[in-house]
Amino acid sequence: MILQTNYRTLESGVVVLELQGKLTAGTTLTMLELELKKLVGAQATKLVVDMSGLSYLDSAGVGMLMASFGAARSAGGNMAVAVPQGRVRTTLELTHVDRVLPMTESVDRACETV
Repeated sequence: MILQTNYRTLESGVVVLELQGKLTAGTTLTMLELELKKLVGAQATKLVVDMSGLSYLDSAGVGMLMASFGAARSAGGNMAVAVPQGRVRTTLELTHVDRVLPMTESVDRACETV
């Protein structure tokens, strides 16, 4: 499945980015990275990435997540990952992303973290 994205801004100012499908190298990843940079540039510095619909994540996706996390932190904000499952969770743990980027079991909890 091609990556599908949707985002919404909560009253608290937190932007929740919902991902469905596969986050892998290619045009879609580049477009998502540009969209995240645009959000951070527009002062959307509290970001939650909802991975409940994500079935696969490769190293390019991990790199993009970390770059986005760094951009949010540089802008004075924060980013968290919500509901990573299966292989996606395993990938984040094997690459030690979970030691740097907050990971939670729900979107609500992630919103509290940022």
